[in-house]
Amino acid sequence: MAQEEKWDYKGTSDKQILYNYLCYTYDRIKAENKIEISDDKSVMCFNTGLLNEHGADIYTDKSTKEAKIQLLLPLFLQSRDVADLALVVDKGEFNYVGKTILTIEWAYVNSRRIVKPDVEWLKI
Repeated sequence: MAQEEKWDYKGTSDKQILYNYLCYTYDRIKAENKIEISDDKSVMCFNTGLLNEHGADIYTDKSTKEAKIQLLLPLFLQSRDVADLALVVDKGEFNYVGKTILTIEWAYVNSRRIVKPDVEWLKI
């Protein structure tokens, strides 16, 4: 239903990236009290932040947990053209602190929770 986008890890077809995105979106929207619930509480609805092929919003009814925004920095170890890993950093008051290193696939999943990545190094 959503605009064409890669939602699977290499070699899989289970749409795990889409699942993670919807779970994160649900948690964020729930915290912002932006979920509509029917009077009999049998149905709920929220804007997924995704668009269909005609550019219209897609609404759904799913669920999950909470997170904070971190920066992802590419690490080029074997080649200048292809990032091998991503360094996850938190922004401090006067500095950045490295927290962990992710595979490119996991970095894509984490980034996709917020927005579709548009940088070349973060393609899967």
